[in-house]
Amino acid sequence: MLAVADPGSERGLICATMLGLVGRRGCAELALADLERAAGITAHEFHAHFASLEDCFEAIWTEIDAELRRRMHAAYQAEEEWRAGLRGALAAAVELFVADPPAARLYLVEASAVQPLRRTRSLEALAEMLDRAPRRDDLPFADPRLLAEALAGGVWSTAAGLVRDGGVVALEAALGELTYLCVLPFCGREAAEEELRRS
Repeated sequence: MLAVADPGSERGLICATMLGLVGRRGCAELALADLERAAGITAHEFHAHFASLEDCFEAIWTEIDAELRRRMHAAYQAEEEWRAGLRGALAAAVELFVADPPAARLYLVEASAVQPLRRTRSLEALAEMLDRAPRRDDLPFADPRLLAEALAGGVWSTAAGLVRDGGVVALEAALGELTYLCVLPFCGREAAEEELRRS
């Protein structure tokens, strides 16, 4: 459970309720009155902790992002070989989202709609890991960082679509394919297929 959404405090109850509502319904038609009713609080009690629904959303998103980065970096740094580290980082991300489907919905699907800049921020950790990949002389990129950012964007967009359409089960089932996509440009088809078989 996210610390920010621990229902042991009023602030935590609000965040836990918000997370549950977003996980079930999304953000598009969510109103403050819905949150107040579901959490059993008044508008005054809500505003003692948050300026707006967007402020509450931001607090939850920020904690998910911090926890995701922590887990991905720990898994990546635990391995000496790049492919193993990348594989571990992606698995750690999927594991977090599978354990908390509402967090997956809020972070991957809803965040881009509510605040597009969050999507750019969410790509950073994966793009940094991809940018450390072994370099191939035949890659047609003057700036290899462009490839890393493009791949990270593709992976997160695919992950968001999987969660939106099939839930975290679909995301978990696609871990091998996502790893394949990341490895292929840097290590070639044989290495990418090895990652696919591992799944």
